[in-house]
Amino acid sequence: MNLKDKVVMILTRPVDFFKRAEKDVGQAFGYLALFYLIFVILTLVVSFYTEAVSVVVLKQFNIPVPEQPEMSFRIISTVFAYVMALLFSFIISAILHVYLVIFAGKASYSQTYSMMVHAGTPTMLFGWLPIVSFFAGVWSLVLLILGISEVHKMSRMRATLLILVPLVVFVLVGVLIAMIAAFLVLQALN
Repeated sequence: MNLKDKVVMILTRPVDFFKRAEKDVGQAFGYLALFYLIFVILTLVVSFYTEAVSVVVLKQFNIPVPEQPEMSFRIISTVFAYVMALLFSFIISAILHVYLVIFAGKASYSQTYSMMVHAGTPTMLFGWLPIVSFFAGVWSLVLLILGISEVHKMSRMRATLLILVPLVVFVLVGVLIAMIAAFLVLQALN
């Protein structure tokens, strides 16, 4: 299957894709490297554009413009982030794989890695667009759940709970930490 057909199938017929997805970590890694590179470049371009617009708006209202980082720093940090994201893809999928196996997942690590990479397709393709990125992230989450269900041979309800319960817990803990931090800051100011 060529790359275009693969992307179209992932976005429009994900269950069919995950039923016959390859198990080759190398192919999945190549897919991730290509699409994440495109994502990173487009995100960088959008950030330059939004920064330029922000500077114009700030100057119109006589608001001081914060100093911007050097271009070389931005490029080096972007390359570093790209390489780290590729490396962390193995660690994150290993954690996900162990978590799924604990809860009766039936796939191999290579299947989990491939499924996780391909589930991220909407985010890698559209995550660089402001506002659209939210919906791309939700669609990637849905694809992850569908992928877990197909690849690890479990019900969609179980796959949904295995992803959403920890996600909700992390969000609630994050909100709680933010509230405590805000309370402490307000206490310090008084």
